[in-house]
Amino acid sequence: MEFLKLGEEIQHQNTLFEYLDDMFIVMKTAGVRSLSTLNWTIACAFLNYLTNNILNEDLYKITLDTFNRYLKKEFFNTSMICFSQNLNVYNTVVVIIFNNAEKVLTYINNLREALIEEFHQLYTEDRETLMILNCLEELEHNNARKFSMLLDEKFKILVEFLKNTVK
Repeated sequence: MEFLKLGEEIQHQNTLFEYLDDMFIVMKTAGVRSLSTLNWTIACAFLNYLTNNILNEDLYKITLDTFNRYLKKEFFNTSMICFSQNLNVYNTVVVIIFNNAEKVLTYINNLREALIEEFHQLYTEDRETLMILNCLEELEHNNARKFSMLLDEKFKILVEFLKNTVK
């Protein structure tokens, strides 16, 4: 079984699941810096980059690749219903992957809220700066929807795999 070969690797690879905190701290810091330039063009350019490249492409790809690596049909069969250490590690990995995907939604919302708060401290609302608020709304709207759809899709796959396991 392919997963049992990965078991030892997973037990020693804590960083695989600890990337979210660091990524969002860096994104928040960079977002605050872009807003503190007091230049709406720079702020919008960075927020669009954050939305379209970092979240929508890079983080989404990391999350999707992690799901594809560890959520495989061959890891689910009737022999999986036992208390073997390797299989417990796998169960933990699956839970962490789903937890991380769900945490992304919370982090995106928190990032948007923190940047909106920073915006209100630095800017007065006028026609140009409203573009920044639009960028911040897109940050959450586009990415939260994409990650929610991914989470729903992978939950359906997990349910199907579990149905096959319990038969």
